[in-house]
Amino acid sequence: MLGTVFRIVSPKFNTQDNNWVLPLEICSEDDREYQQIFEHEKCELVGENPTYYNSAELMYRVGDYDTSEKYFNEYLKMPTSTIDTIQGYAGLSKVYGRTKNEEFQMQCINKSYEIIKAEHTAIENSNELDELNKLLNDTLLNEDESSDIQMILTQVFKFFHSSISFY
Repeated sequence: MLGTVFRIVSPKFNTQDNNWVLPLEICSEDDREYQQIFEHEKCELVGENPTYYNSAELMYRVGDYDTSEKYFNEYLKMPTSTIDTIQGYAGLSKVYGRTKNEEFQMQCINKSYEIIKAEHTAIENSNELDELNKLLNDTLLNEDESSDIQMILTQVFKFFHSSISFY
């Protein structure tokens, strides 16, 4: 379920070539350490209250992008707030980024931006902007997706700073 997991058996430094030699051993799903890694990831992401979002994030982390996409789409069918919807599209954007589906990735980013733009009147103070900023960073911030985050954040904050007056 975690994809392929290897254990480093006995690392040795090769002084002649000035590099490390790392013999690897594949772990089976029955391996105790493998199960501990999976359980740790599961507890960290899903916790005691599994949701479609948490499950989608877990599947994303273990590299099961098809299942992750399915869970993010299910999550989008039942959002309770604008933030949930944006979070769902941000998750899908990550999945599409990993699967090199740039067209769908951009669609998700654009949908997030359009939702933010349409709902800007609901965001009345800087605390909600901070929450949105944290959400976008927590959801998307990943070395591979950092350019997407910057693009979304730049658009969002340009829009909000030009259209909202703070009291």
